[in-house]
Amino acid sequence: MPKKFAIKGTIIPTEYQRIYDYYGFEGTSPGKLAAFLEEAGNEEVVLEINSPGGYVYAGMEMYNRLKLHSAKITALVMSIAASAASVICCAAAEVQMMPVSQMMIHRAHSWAVGDKNDIYKTAEDLEKLDDTIANAYVDKTKLSKDKITALMDVTTWMGPEEAKKLGFADTILFQEEEQPAMACDGVVMLSKAQILKLKERMDAEIQANEQQNAAALNLLRQKYNYLSLKGEKE
Repeated sequence: MPKKFAIKGTIIPTEYQRIYDYYGFEGTSPGKLAAFLEEAGNEEVVLEINSPGGYVYAGMEMYNRLKLHSAKITALVMSIAASAASVICCAAAEVQMMPVSQMMIHRAHSWAVGDKNDIYKTAEDLEKLDDTIANAYVDKTKLSKDKITALMDVTTWMGPEEAKKLGFADTILFQEEEQPAMACDGVVMLSKAQILKLKERMDAEIQANEQQNAAALNLLRQKYNYLSLKGEKE
């Protein structure tokens, strides 16, 4: 069984973890992930993700730690994987999304104080940071960096179908097992599993009937042959 690790709430620096835990805020840090991975050893890992993102450098460290893990990692988006959390998703060998879940990518945000040179310098630093973040998306999706940058420019929200189409997700859970349906009250709606079970039962009944019919026909033939031979002797 794979080891499960929940990435919930804000992605935070390790030194913030104790404060978040003390006040009961949801937050996940590189240190918390590192401790889990050390305990997991060489076992497979499933990340259950529900995070709006957070601190970029903390997210980058978590991405790299996951990339260095020796066993397979699966990311399961339970609700939302946005911003830094979407970067973390890209470290997984397989990204699974629930039918009701979303992923979001955008450019890094920051604050700047000072004169125009300070503002320009912050903008340049953010551009370099965006370029680094885009590397994770390119590696996962195999899209061009220009395409990824264009998606980041407009803050792209993706449902499971779009995320899979663009390469950010690999699997949409339950999509093949059950198809959504709408019907008026009183209408019997059977699931695919129920349909398959009933089909198996129906096929078995048909086969049994065919075998009974074949046996009955064979018995009639035997009786006919017996009577024919008896008539010839008399």
